[in-house]
Amino acid sequence: MTNGEYCKKCVMKSSNPGIVIDKNGVCNICNNTEYDSFYKNFKKSIKYYNKFKADMSSKDKSRKYDCIVMFSGGKDSINILHKFAKEHNLRVLALTINLPFESETSKANIEKVVSELDVDHISLTPSTSGYIELMRSIFTQKQGDRILNVDGLTKYKHLSPCIACTSFIKIMSCFIAERFNIPYVLYCADPGQMANLPINIENTIEAMKSVFDVDFINYIFNDDIDKLDSKKNPNAPIVIYPYIAIPDYDPNKIISKLKALGLYDSTPQEGHCILWSLLNYNAIKKYDSPFYILDYAHNIRNGKLDRDNTIQFLEAFKNMMFKVGEGKLTPKDDVHLRNILDSVFTTKGEFEYTYSNIMKMSEIANKLDISLSDI
Repeated sequence: MTNGEYCKKCVMKSSNPGIVIDKNGVCNICNNTEYDSFYKNFKKSIKYYNKFKADMSSKDKSRKYDCIVMFSGGKDSINILHKFAKEHNLRVLALTINLPFESETSKANIEKVVSELDVDHISLTPSTSGYIELMRSIFTQKQGDRILNVDGLTKYKHLSPCIACTSFIKIMSCFIAERFNIPYVLYCADPGQMANLPINIENTIEAMKSVFDVDFINYIFNDDIDKLDSKKNPNAPIVIYPYIAIPDYDPNKIISKLKALGLYDSTPQEGHCILWSLLNYNAIKKYDSPFYILDYAHNIRNGKLDRDNTIQFLEAFKNMMFKVGEGKLTPKDDVHLRNILDSVFTTKGEFEYTYSNIMKMSEIANKLDISLSDI
C-alpha cells in the first residue's frame, strides 16, 4: 500500500488514481484543473441526451421499444424507469443483468417495481465463469495474468472493479439493444459517478480492450464487441445518461418521491451489491482510501461534511478494515467498528447490512476464488 498525503481542502489523497497534490497541498480537483475533462464528459452527455429527446418527440412506430433502461433495482434506476415509462409514456424495456453479487434488497425491488409499473422486463444471466474471471483479474492485478494487461491500467487508472463491472453491464445491455433494434440504452449513473465513467460505448470498449485480452472480451459476450462501435456500425445503440438533464440531483428527494409512489421501501446502502466491503478493502490496500472517497471529498467541498471529522472517520474505518482483512479483529475492536458504523448509518437496516457485509468480506472474496491477501 502507498500512503498518500491528504489534500488540505478536501480528503483526496496523492495515492488516489489521477490525483496530484500541488506545492500548497491542494489537489487538482480543488484547483479545478480536472474541470476540462469533466466539462468534456458533460458536453458529450448533453449532446447524446438532446438527440435522444429529439428522437423521442417523433417516435419511430416501426420499433417495439424506444429505449432500454438498465434496471438494477436501486433508487436511481427505479426513478428513471418510472419517469420515462409513466411520466413520458415511452416504450421502455427494463433490462436487468443478473450478476452473482447483487443484494437481496435489489432483487426484491426489481420484482416489486416491474409488477407495479407493468413494464416489459428482461432478466438476463450472462456467463458467470467469464464474469468471475474478469472481476478476479481486476481485483488482483497480477503481472502475467492470462486475460489482464496490467500495463493498460497505467492509462486507465480509474478502471476499478466497480467500473469494470458496470462497463461489462453496459456492453451487455448494448448487445441486447443492437439485437432488438433499440436505439438507446439509458444508464442511470448519478452525476458524480458519471464524471468518472467512459461516456460513450466506444470509450468503454476502448478501455476494456486496452486492459483485457480482446479474445477474452469477445468470449464473455459471445459476440464481436466491435459491432457496437458506431464508426463501424451506424446502427449501434447510443448510451444515454439521463441524470445529466435532471437539475439539482438530490438522492433524498428521489427516495421521498419513490416512497410516496410505493416503489421503494429500503435504503441506498442496503441496495449496494455485496462486493461493497471488498471494494473498500481493495481501494484501501491499493490507494490508502476507501472506495467512496470522491463522495466524501465532494461533500466536504459543498459544506455537508466537516473535513477534520471526516479524516478521523476515514482513518478509523481504514484501520478497522485492515484488522478484519488480516483476521486480527478483537472483541474491543468489534465494538469500535460498530461505533464507527453507527456514527454514519442512520437506520438499523443500513447498519446491519454494512456490518454483516464487512464480517463476510473473506467469504465474499472466496466467491471470486481469491483470498484477501491476493488483493
